[in-house]
Amino acid sequence: MRKPDLITLLQQEFGTERILVDEDTLAPYGVDESGEGPYLPQAALLAQNALEVELLLTLAVHYAFPVTPRGLGTGKSGGALPVTGGVLLSLENMDRVLEVDTNSALAIVEPGVITQTLQETVWLRTPEGHAPSATGSPGSTS
Repeated sequence: MRKPDLITLLQQEFGTERILVDEDTLAPYGVDESGEGPYLPQAALLAQNALEVELLLTLAVHYAFPVTPRGLGTGKSGGALPVTGGVLLSLENMDRVLEVDTNSALAIVEPGVITQTLQETVWLRTPEGHAPSATGSPGSTS
């Protein structure tokens, strides 16, 4: 089977509205707080749920293209920069706190949840005076 054009493949699978391909639109996804880059991907997928993440990764294995996952770009180590091109998997829209269990001090969150949102959600669901201490920067992803 002939390898399809990456952009065409992504647009067929995910639609055109959440596949970013314009260089100006991709520019913010090529940098983070590390000061490294810019490293522009060929495209970015603004994923909405775990099924889309799974589909993208399945396509990446099948068609052999690199994928770089990214939260909000607040990292300081360059770990979410698409240094090899390919597809940037933006998880910024997957930003829900799914479950908070105050008895076991466990929270289940989507990867785009920022620390401040998690902290506020835990405080709202925790009996007064029993909330855990916060870690991480308020604007970083959890």
